[in-house]
Amino acid sequence: MRVVVADDNPEMVLRAESVLRKCGHIVVGKAHNGKDALAAIREHLPDFALLDYSMPNLSGAEVAAAVRAEGLSVRIIMATANGQRGAAFGDEVDADAVLIKPFSAPFVNLRVAEAFAKERS
Repeated sequence: MRVVVADDNPEMVLRAESVLRKCGHIVVGKAHNGKDALAAIREHLPDFALLDYSMPNLSGAEVAAAVRAEGLSVRIIMATANGQRGAAFGDEVDADAVLIKPFSAPFVNLRVAEAFAKERS
């Protein structure tokens, strides 16, 4: 699947890109802030976007809200370093799945499957 990756930490973008490629995905866009993430999503229309929750300019939640408001058919996987977030966090930020950092290929595969198993209107 085609994916846009966004995280304000360049090391995390590289790590995510490596893990996503191991999972067979194609990274079509990368960004280090929410504004650029939204632009990359609009430009590439990926199957899904892996967004860091906490980014400058626009948060991952704000990017997700814009994607939904524009009616773009892009699944959102929200990444967070806060493993204490509750199960409702994904709904709060309008994400199809939540991925706790740091992550590995098996967890990425699980979250991608979860994201695509959900009905989107």
